[in-house]
Amino acid sequence: MPSRLLRTDDIALNYISAKKGDTLLLAFLNQSLKPVTSKVRVNPSWVTFSKQASVQLLSPSGKVQSLKDSAFQIVVPAAGMTAVAISGAGIPKGFQDQILATQDDSGNDYAMIPEGDTKALLFKLGAYSRRLYVFMQEDDSKWKSVKLVYQVNGKQKQELVKGEYPFEFTIPVDANKPVRFKLELTGRDGKLVHSQEIELGR
Repeated sequence: MPSRLLRTDDIALNYISAKKGDTLLLAFLNQSLKPVTSKVRVNPSWVTFSKQASVQLLSPSGKVQSLKDSAFQIVVPAAGMTAVAISGAGIPKGFQDQILATQDDSGNDYAMIPEGDTKALLFKLGAYSRRLYVFMQEDDSKWKSVKLVYQVNGKQKQELVKGEYPFEFTIPVDANKPVRFKLELTGRDGKLVHSQEIELGR
């Protein structure tokens, strides 16, 4: 959904976009109670088309005319939707391609921590990145603050502190590198509780 991907002639039309290979997929939603006919212009700074590019109607309703100079005409029924596919599109690679790229990553990615009834999950976003997400299910009726002490791939330890609920943390983690972490929980009674150290991603 890049900004200013399309320009239409009618403000009643909203759209969502997707891509698959060299095909641009578009779904147009008509908010008005009458059919809308509109010219649709695709921003050439985002998408270019080959000479063999063509537009095809995907939905059972609506109409679409042939593609010419990065533009086509569409008819969207009243309070309805029309979906089209444009093949032969040159679409720049973005973070979606990196997320969908397969990675050889079989390391452990989940842990349960008794202290605070805590869960930890390593989100593996393809070749784009990884994120460690740690969240406590117990709330501030029991805990005053929570500190996460973590270390990515043996680098210097770092700390994050949350003084109010929800007690949750999200940390970027280098691709294919392990992350070690533990929790230090301060109870409402002032007592400090340490969790064991956990390692994910190895």
